[in-house]
Amino acid sequence: MNKLDRVMVNITWKCNLGNCSYCWHHVSSGSLHVADGSVRVAPDLNVEQWLEIFHKMDPAIIDFVGGEPFVYDDFIALCEKLPNKHTYALTTNLMSDRIEEFTTKIKPDNWIIINGSYHKNSGLSVEEFAKIILKFQGAGFPVAVNIINHVSYENMLNDWEKFLKSKGLKVFISPYEDPFSLQSRRTPATLVCKAGITHYVINNNGDVHRCLSWFRYLIGLSKKEDGKICIYDKRGYMGNLLKETFAKVKREKSCELYCDLKYLISPENSLISDVNIREKSLWGWIKRPIVKRKK
Repeated sequence: MNKLDRVMVNITWKCNLGNCSYCWHHVSSGSLHVADGSVRVAPDLNVEQWLEIFHKMDPAIIDFVGGEPFVYDDFIALCEKLPNKHTYALTTNLMSDRIEEFTTKIKPDNWIIINGSYHKNSGLSVEEFAKIILKFQGAGFPVAVNIINHVSYENMLNDWEKFLKSKGLKVFISPYEDPFSLQSRRTPATLVCKAGITHYVINNNGDVHRCLSWFRYLIGLSKKEDGKICIYDKRGYMGNLLKETFAKVKREKSCELYCDLKYLISPENSLISDVNIREKSLWGWIKRPIVKRKK
């Protein structure tokens, strides 16, 4: 049996928390901004368009992220019609009055994780947050909690983690990423992985990229013209699923971007298993044994 592709779906860039000080991007004036770079944000696809895409795709683990997925107008309607050939995951800040509707209408059978991201500026106490994520668990969904290890949380993080674990919740603490230090944080090694082969990212308009690093870091590092317009580097672009220009990468490619999946995400995260990220020495050929030809 073939292993499933791992696909991240940025279903919308809209978020109901505004601009968190530690978020890697923000949206304003119709553009997505990362560090000093920006790209125009296309309108979100509708339910019928997403279903067309999902029916075309090979069987995959699809992780809905954003933005905030519950801000997408017809998210629950979409989830009710998702094809059974895929397995699903959801990353959400839980700031929605549609949680009860989701847990009532959506069956947990094809869902492998509901990942609740706790943000203090949501207005929810950690106790209130725990009650909401446990509603998903009570409805049969596997759950986990993610918290960004930001300096503004340093005096509270241990207490939050201890409390959430006391409720039987799995907790992941993710390192903070400063988008303005992208260039200085490039990995010292060349990486090789299956990005574009078994792992890729779909944006809200159907555009596909090899991985999130290729999308966001190349926005942040884009060249500028007239001090305002950024040239978007499309070396990681794989086409558009709705326009039928999408094609998977045929073989593993090397890159030297700072890789979240390699250096930040917990290896316990099932959503990135089988991506097979590994370091490759630029000078590996020197170590190859010398084979003498027979005379």
